[in-house]
Amino acid sequence: MTKRMWAAGSLHLDTSHPGYFDLAYGTDPAQKLDIWLPKQTAKTYPTIVFIHGGGFISLDKRESESSPVVIEALHRGYAAVSLNYRMLPKAHYMETTQDIQSAIAFVLAHATEFQLDVTNLIVWGGSAGGYLALMAGLLRPHWVKKVVAWYPITDFPQIDTQLASNQIIQKFLPSRTSDHDKTYVPATPLTESSDFPFHNTANSLDSQFIGESLAHDSLKGILASPINYLTNTIPPMLLQHGSGDEIIPMQQSTTFAFKAQQITQDHRVQCEIIPSAIHGSVLFMTPENYDHVFTWIKPKEH
Repeated sequence: MTKRMWAAGSLHLDTSHPGYFDLAYGTDPAQKLDIWLPKQTAKTYPTIVFIHGGGFISLDKRESESSPVVIEALHRGYAAVSLNYRMLPKAHYMETTQDIQSAIAFVLAHATEFQLDVTNLIVWGGSAGGYLALMAGLLRPHWVKKVVAWYPITDFPQIDTQLASNQIIQKFLPSRTSDHDKTYVPATPLTESSDFPFHNTANSLDSQFIGESLAHDSLKGILASPINYLTNTIPPMLLQHGSGDEIIPMQQSTTFAFKAQQITQDHRVQCEIIPSAIHGSVLFMTPENYDHVFTWIKPKEH
């Protein structure tokens, strides 16, 4: 691919489905969530909180970035919570990460009222949502039992260096099968995959999100990075990333997992690379990968 690409879908969630919708977990209009319930009847349902991506500036809790995982969870007998949060330009990383914590606190406090079993609460997200899911697990490990993060940012200052390194490596590797789908579109801003800097500019979405330019050494970039919040109390985490991701490089996940294993001295943080997959690839949403992720999510029987 000559242009940086990512996936865009058209599937939207329909509120005719059983559930509770536009529940306010804060006073801002953006601080609302939906609770989706399976059609099969039960007193309570195991629960997944899904956080949408969109570069911290776009998309919605019912749009295509959330809907495939929510629908898959419902088919498998889970309740799914999809949520909105304050985004750019109104909010930066501190407010946004706090919104996720407030939404989870709301879910925990009202679980019985909304038929939710939060004994093994899962938080799952992709891209910006993957970043926010990691931060929820890192900052509130006593609330979150497991985290699934697809192609997340884990270390803001390192993203462009890792992308540039991948560009050099790819020049010397054999040609590989490309990842293609009709939903793939050029990423915003429109750039060649070899153009740098991409993230580390004064006006990039990342710089806006952390509230400080990544074009120079950034203290806020360090403070906003999940990799700097790893402790030995974190819950199990599954990170999945595509080797063909030209938006957020796969080293964001691999380096995070390696450091986590050094700190925890175990393998509760796992990283899996999906060959050739681009950012938001349909390869994350195959029946085989869903089976794999939901098997990992399921509590182990003692």
